Amino acid sequence: MERLDAEIAAGANDCPVCEGRGWVRRDVPVGHPDFGGAFPCSCQAEAEAERGLSRLRRYSNLGILSEARFEDLDERGPSAGAEAQARHYAATEAARAFAAAPAGSLLLTGGHGTGKTRLAAAAANRIMERGVPVLFAFVPDLLDQLRGAYSNEAALPHDELFEQVKNVPVLILDDVGAHSGTPWAEEKLFQIVNHRYVNGLPTLVTSSVPLERLDGRLQSKLADPRAARAIDLGGKASPKSVALGGVDPTMLREKTFESFQPHGKARDRDGQESLAAALTASRSFAEEPDGWLVLFGGTGCGKTHLAVAVANRQLAQGGEVFFASVPDLLDHLRVTYSPDSRVTYDELFDRIRQAPLLILDDYGKENSTAWANEKLYQIIVHRHNARLPTVITMPELPSGAGDPIASRLNDISIVNPVPITAPDYRFSNAGGNASR
Repeated sequence: MERLDAEIAAGANDCPVCEGRGWVRRDVPVGHPDFGGAFPCSCQAEAEAERGLSRLRRYSNLGILSEARFEDLDERGPSAGAEAQARHYAATEAARAFAAAPAGSLLLTGGHGTGKTRLAAAAANRIMERGVPVLFAFVPDLLDQLRGAYSNEAALPHDELFEQVKNVPVLILDDVGAHSGTPWAEEKLFQIVNHRYVNGLPTLVTSSVPLERLDGRLQSKLADPRAARAIDLGGKASPKSVALGGVDPTMLREKTFESFQPHGKARDRDGQESLAAALTASRSFAEEPDGWLVLFGGTGCGKTHLAVAVANRQLAQGGEVFFASVPDLLDHLRVTYSPDSRVTYDELFDRIRQAPLLILDDYGKENSTAWANEKLYQIIVHRHNARLPTVITMPELPSGAGDPIASRLNDISIVNPVPITAPDYRFSNAGGNASR
C-alpha cells in the first residue's frame, strides 16, 4: 500500500504548438495585459491530467488489473448458461452505475471465475479517469499489511494506514471471506466497513462467500436497502477451491439432518439405536453448541454426515464454523511455514484454536508424526481448557493410559462420546447417502 506518489517527471514534449517548451506567448496587441507573458501550453494540462491518472493508478493497488475496462468485458460473462449470463449482465450494469456515481455500497458475490474482480477493477478504472482516488485491496493482503503496520519498522504506522483505508474516497475490497477469520481480522474488517457505512463513503465489495454466510455485522451494513445493493453472480467454487475451514458446497447441500437415514444398513437393534442416539445428540449440539461432541465408529457409519449437518445448522443460524479433515488441516499447517504462504503459521494456528465452533473430521487418520501429534495436542489442550465447542469424528475413542489427548477425549465433564455401531452406508441396498 502506498500513499499518493510524488510528481512523475514529464518526458520529452514534441508538442507542435509550443515545440517542447511547455509554454506559449499569446498573440495579443501591445498594451494588452497578456502581452509578453508566458502561459502554459494546452499540452501541459493534458500531461498533468495524465500524470494525475498515473499517480492514481499507482495508488490504487490494481497492478495488472489497471487495464480492465467495461468496453473490453463481455456483458454475458464467462458462462454459457442463460441464467448465469443474466446475472452477469445485471452485475455489469450495477458496476457501471456505481462507477458513474459512486455512492453507498455494492456487493458482488459469486463463485470463483464468475468475473467479480474484473468488474470491480473496471469500475475502479472508470472512477479514476475522472480524477477520483480509488483504493483496490485484496482483503487478506490488506489485513496482513495492517498487522505489519504495528511494527516499528513499518513504512506507514498502523493508525495512519488504517485511517487512510477507512477514509479513501472510494474503496474496493476484493475477496471478503478469503481472509483468516480470527477475531482481530473480523473486527478490523468490520470497523472499516462500518466507518464507511456510517459516513456514506462509497465501497464496492466482492466475495465468493454468499451474503448470508458473511459475518452478521457485515451483513447488516452490506444488505441495508437504504444504502446498499447486492448482486449474486451465481456459480460455485470447485471442491479444490474451498478455503480451509469452509465446507464443500456439495457436502452442505447433501449432508443435512433431514437427509440422514437413521437406520442406515443396520439390521440389528443395537446398530439402529446407535444411529438414532447419534442423530439426537448431533441435533441437540447443533442447536446450542456447548462442550464437545465426539462421534466415533467404522468407515461409512455416518459420522461425517452428522458433523456436516451440525455445520449446516450453525451456519443457517448465523454461527461461525471451522471445518476441516485432520489430514488436510495438518497439510495446510505445514504449508504455512513456507515463505511464499499468504497466511502465516501463527495466524492459521490461532484461527483454529480460537474458532467459535471447530469440527475436526477423520481424527486418527492423519500421518502420526511427532510434529503432527504435537500440533493436535496443542489444539486439543487449548480448546479443552477453554471449553470451546468442538465436534470430532474418529474411528475409535482412544483409551491409552497416560495419553494426554485420550484423557481429554474421555473427560465426560465436557465431552459427549457417541459411538456408532452401524455398518457402512455405502453398501446399503436402500440407496442411502454415502457418509463417513
